[in-house]
Amino acid sequence: MDIRFCDICNESVPESDFAAGRAYFRKGRVICMSCDQAMGGELPTATAVAGAPGLSSATPGGPTVQDVAASLRPAAVPAMVPDDLAQAPAPRGSAVGAMALVLGLGSVAAIGLGGAILLERLEGLEDDLTRVRTDIQTASADAQRERIAAFAPLRDQIAGVEASSRTAAADALA
Repeated sequence: MDIRFCDICNESVPESDFAAGRAYFRKGRVICMSCDQAMGGELPTATAVAGAPGLSSATPGGPTVQDVAASLRPAAVPAMVPDDLAQAPAPRGSAVGAMALVLGLGSVAAIGLGGAILLERLEGLEDDLTRVRTDIQTASADAQRERIAAFAPLRDQIAGVEASSRTAAADALA
C-alpha cells in the first residue's frame, strides 16, 4: 500500500482514495477531496493524471487526456458587483461621450468668456488709474502755483525787512 500526503493540508492520502476518485494529482501535486472543495473546485472525473508515479491513465474507466486537461483548468469566478450597481442600467457609451464633450466645450466657453470679461475690466481699471494719475498731477501743479502766489507777498516783505535791517546795522556801526 502506497501512502502519499496532501500538498496543502499534509494529511495522509491512501492509494485507495486515488482509486475511488477522492484524491488526485494536479500539476504534480497531491490534492485531497476536502482541500479541493475548500478551494472551491470539484474533483476531476479522472482518478489520476497521466505520468503520475505508480498510476496509469490506461486503466479501464480511467481518465482521458481531455478529462485531465479539463481538471487542470481554473474554475471561472463570477464578478462581484454591488447590488446598487447591478440594478442600475449601464449608460450608453455614445451618450456619455457626447455629454462629456458638451460639458468640456461648455467649460472652455465659460473660461473664454470669463477671460474676456476680466480683460475688459482690467482695461477699464487701467483707464481709471491713468485718469486719476492725471488728476493728481494737475492738482499738484495747481497747489504749487497757489503756494508760490500765496508766499510771494511775504517774500517781498521779508526782503524789505532784511534790507532795512542791513541799513540800520550799517548806520549803527558808522
